[in-house]
Amino acid sequence: MNLVDTHAHLFAEEFEGDLDEVVLRAREVGVKKVLLPNIDASSVSRLKQCVWDYPDFFYPMMGLHPTSVGEEWEQQLGPIRRELETTECVAVGEIGIDLYWDTSLREAQIGAFEE
Repeated sequence: MNLVDTHAHLFAEEFEGDLDEVVLRAREVGVKKVLLPNIDASSVSRLKQCVWDYPDFFYPMMGLHPTSVGEEWEQQLGPIRRELETTECVAVGEIGIDLYWDTSLREAQIGAFEE
């Protein structure tokens, strides 16, 4: 069976020490592709490094996670938009509205999601 993981943040700092092992174990159980949804501008370089290191396994998505949306969301989207224009991404993500943890930035999250 060929499996595709459509949402994994394996570029996160928590995986720096054992990413090779994580990829190996995933491949051993049939995972063929992993889609990496971006979190915010600070995670872009780590995400891209994973794709460079494993170009036949990791596939980039570019977005701004709703819990990373701030009052200055328009400026936050600038680097993300540039990446979408210059990087071959398989999807837009991570995006949306997430009011589980905090509802104070609801309107900003809606604005960023619509943009």
